[in-house]
Amino acid sequence: MSFDEVRRYYDLMAEEEWRRLFKDAYHQLEFIVTMHYLGKYLPKSGLILDAGGGPGRYTVELAKKGYDVIL
Repeated sequence: MSFDEVRRYYDLMAEEEWRRLFKDAYHQLEFIVTMHYLGKYLPKSGLILDAGGGPGRYTVELAKKGYDVIL
């Protein structure tokens, strides 16, 4: 698969990926658990690189908590 094919796929799936973490109880739990562990292990403030962050769902939440986040 070429880079352009991969890019097109993720461009097409961006909206679905944005909604994925809230579409059902399983995925909501995934989000809650991930945020719990991020809160447990990240410093209380600072700059975070969200590498591979997809559409930025976690980026948004971390920014709301006061982090400076690069997606």
